[in-house]
Amino acid sequence: MKSELRKLEYFSKKYNSTFEEFEKKIKTSKKENFEEWDDYIEWNAFQNSYQDLRSEIQNKK
Repeated sequence: MKSELRKLEYFSKKYNSTFEEFEKKIKTSKKENFEEWDDYIEWNAFQNSYQDLRSEIQNKK
């Protein structure tokens, strides 16, 4: 879970935004930036993984 958090923080700092803000920017941009799309895919995967882990932990309580 720590590795997911580190990656989430990395992307948040890199783009100076939350995942939701970045996602909106990517999806509404008229010009495609391949680096940003690659980062979006990776960030989304880490976001989902983190949420799944959090849910698992809360369900075990």
